[in-house]
Amino acid sequence: MARAQQKRFLCKGLYGCGFALLLLLVAIAILAILYVMQMEAIFGPVTPGAQRTAEHRPWLEEDRIVPGDRLIKLPRPPKPTINEPLTLTARVQMDGSERGIATLEFAVSGEVKGTWYGEYSSKARDYTMEATFAGNIDVSKTYSEGETTDESRLYFITKGTYKQTAHNEETGTKTLDEGLVYVTGWLNADYSVSGLITITTDKTWSASYELEME
Repeated sequence: MARAQQKRFLCKGLYGCGFALLLLLVAIAILAILYVMQMEAIFGPVTPGAQRTAEHRPWLEEDRIVPGDRLIKLPRPPKPTINEPLTLTARVQMDGSERGIATLEFAVSGEVKGTWYGEYSSKARDYTMEATFAGNIDVSKTYSEGETTDESRLYFITKGTYKQTAHNEETGTKTLDEGLVYVTGWLNADYSVSGLITITTDKTWSASYELEME
């Protein structure tokens, strides 16, 4: 009799633990969904976890950023050479919507630095984005798309920080978001630039913006 009662008690206990675990998993899933929704409300479409492609995870290529005490290997034709300082500006866009202007400065030494500034509105919020970044060219990477390669493009990678202020028009509140920014892309043979600006706070998600020459 005692063993039967003990067995029933054990089964009830296991059932209760299993139900509690299920509720915990559901709560975690709901919080994850709300987190992504919040990120999308602030930054636009957000790509989480394993769904990100390599180009949306530029931190995986941080080893291409040359330390300040080392020389940067310079390009030779057919890649574009940089014989004098070069400054380029590009529009920043996400899904066809303007997100400000990025300025990139290419030095003769191979260093690259720049800024991004934008003011825009989305979903009853006014945003101000400010970012600075620095890095370098990398002649070792070759542009490829499918089975096609293009030796005439020069790769660059930079890293920095961003600050984004959001003003909610409905509530009158302001929020500040800060994180990492990566600007990566290609200097083309005609000295135009194409690439991505990628932002993240903890490298578990990213939001990417396209660079488009003016």
